[in-house]
Amino acid sequence: PPGMKKPRGRATGSTAAFQAGAPVGDIVAYANWSSSVLFDKYYRLGSNTATHFTTAILRKDKKA
Repeated sequence: PPGMKKPRGRATGSTAAFQAGAPVGDIVAYANWSSSVLFDKYYRLGSNTATHFTTAILRKDKKA
């Protein structure tokens, strides 16, 4: 329909693969991209990480 965003299949698929644990290098190779920069800049939906950095830092401080 007019005004509706088109689905981003390559972005959705590659992001889902990354979130499921697929290495970035494998995603880049499968998609036939020249580098991981393309994935990070144009196709990765969001930049959430698996690490909660605040918690990791606070745990480190408690061990010291």
